[in-house]
Amino acid sequence: MTRRWVGVGLTLLMLLTTGACMRTMEVNPEDAAAELAESGVGNIRIVDKNGIVYLAQSLTETEEGNYLLETVERIDDGVSEYFVDATIPRDDVVSVHYSKVNTWVVAGMVTATSLFMVWLYYKINTSVFD
Repeated sequence: MTRRWVGVGLTLLMLLTTGACMRTMEVNPEDAAAELAESGVGNIRIVDKNGIVYLAQSLTETEEGNYLLETVERIDDGVSEYFVDATIPRDDVVSVHYSKVNTWVVAGMVTATSLFMVWLYYKINTSVFD
């Protein structure tokens, strides 16, 4: 009976932590280029003052002080356009968010998965159906 609840608990733990592996971080638009260059992340979401959303893989600062986005999807009123790169004036940027992997949750998932596999191996090898 205890083994059954351990298995159910580990399975639920794995299911609950699957969505928590990624967390969204907000960056000050003035410091976005420097902070994102340090972390080297992708999946960047930029919103400008007109409400247009840009989803980009990288963000760098140009010599003029504008933001250069690479591999960009521009979403305006539900209409999606794709660009290799796009430049946005820094003053037009309202918010910058990026996705970051939560390493503690990933470590927990790996541990839970390995414990579940050990339990499953034990359960199969001590089966009453041998």
